[in-house]
Amino acid sequence: MSITYEEALGTLNAMFTDPWTEESLDAVLRHFEGHMENTVDAVLAHGDSHPQQLVQRLEQSKSGTSMAEMDEQLARQLASQEPQQPIAPDPQSVRPR
Repeated sequence: MSITYEEALGTLNAMFTDPWTEESLDAVLRHFEGHMENTVDAVLAHGDSHPQQLVQRLEQSKSGTSMAEMDEQLARQLASQEPQQPIAPDPQSVRPR
């Protein structure tokens, strides 16, 4: 099910309040060509900085982050958070020869 652009913008306005304005959220949503998930990710990743800084950065880049790039960023974040421990086989699942 897809939603209209206006519904998406309304949802963003409900999710993000002051200092975010409809105008700044509209600019971010348009930058990501109406893709809600990318827009929400960008706003959340922007943190507490002023919304205009994100809008300006996106305007300078002239293109949205691709899904592959966003997936790559997420994978790097998850990899850095989890300690890498080898998984030992379950002794009951190993059969003697």
